[in-house]
Amino acid sequence: MVDQISAAGRARLVKIDTDTPTTRPTRAAPGPNAALASEEVSLSKAAGQFPKGMDAGPPFDLDTVKRIKAEIADGNYPINVDRIADSLFESYHDMIG
Repeated sequence: MVDQISAAGRARLVKIDTDTPTTRPTRAAPGPNAALASEEVSLSKAAGQFPKGMDAGPPFDLDTVKRIKAEIADGNYPINVDRIADSLFESYHDMIG
């Protein structure tokens, strides 16, 4: 059985201004000294830049992903266990040399 994929479990992405570093105070662990935490984190410009080619969109076919998700949700996605096993053995063989 496959659990359904939902947006509730995904982290939200927020676009940031890459011209200025982002600084945000960290949260302290709950307890009596929680107010004493004052560490900060800053991100460089490079951290906010996408790799080359990513500005055109994701490197996969969104229609295919939607079709596969729908088939999995309906219980109609074919699983070829022989192909999976062969691929696992091939990967294992490549790994051990």
